[in-house]
Amino acid sequence: MNYGILTRLVFVFPTLIGVTLITFGLVFLSPGDPAEILLHEQYGSVDPSAEVVAEFKESHGLNDPVLVQYYHWLCRIATGDFGISFRTGNPVFDEFSSRFSLTLQIALFSEILAFLIALPLGIISACRQNSWIDHLTRAIALCGISIPGYWLGAVSIFVFALCLRWVRVLEDSYPTMLILPVLILTFAQMSTLMRLTRAGMLETLRQNYIRTARSKGLSERRIVWVHGLKNAIIPVITIFCMQLGSLAAGTVIIETVFTLNGVGSFLIESIYSRDIPVIQGFFLIIALMYIIVNLFADIVYCIVDPRVRIRGMTPESGDLL
Repeated sequence: MNYGILTRLVFVFPTLIGVTLITFGLVFLSPGDPAEILLHEQYGSVDPSAEVVAEFKESHGLNDPVLVQYYHWLCRIATGDFGISFRTGNPVFDEFSSRFSLTLQIALFSEILAFLIALPLGIISACRQNSWIDHLTRAIALCGISIPGYWLGAVSIFVFALCLRWVRVLEDSYPTMLILPVLILTFAQMSTLMRLTRAGMLETLRQNYIRTARSKGLSERRIVWVHGLKNAIIPVITIFCMQLGSLAAGTVIIETVFTLNGVGSFLIESIYSRDIPVIQGFFLIIALMYIIVNLFADIVYCIVDPRVRIRGMTPESGDLL
């Protein structure tokens, strides 16, 4: 096995432990009493009595020392039990899985569409440097990076739902309701990928081996798409995987603007109400997703670039992935 990937697998466990420590600590360092905040939300305008708050703390183990609570939580996590939501009374993992499908679809569709659009546009922009196509793609990328997602979402609702009446945001059913959120996220994500692809291709096309390939009479298409792209795509893969991991957990703004019942919007509601099991469980699952996505990126590196495989070989075995 590739030594670099094996090393990353070894560090998965301490990374998760670090995430649990940070998540657990930040929840208890935040101001306010979780029991009072949650019970006040349930009781509405009536403040809960001290007896009700004390009973809630005792039944949920909130009176125990923080280290004891952390130990009990780790023991439950080790058995696959992420706890019970204080607000809904349902298992945290069930709450996550019931909403994750919608969030994952938005993230996957937007990221794949962004990759398919950004890659050829970035390559064309690099091959036609300083042409009108290059200036146009750079302007589009700059707009995608600069415009906030919540503003673009509000404007798209106003234009396409209220003015043109092409979509009905609150009434559309699946999959029509995903069109605008996916397109908005695609516009933002493809801008970064496009700029990175252009920069990588510009640097690659100036290398000596590209000049050698041209001197041998290879076609420009083969030079760009075979020899150049394979070396320029490594950083693009890195950003692509990071964006996919962040989108799977960070679509909260789009979900809030379009009133979608996904992971992000539910997590924000849980943070406001200090639903500790949901916050801790969701962040742990999200961290595990990041680790899996980064490991996938490492494997893709080894497949795309032989130099990564050679650097990752163990001196004893000499095996490639």
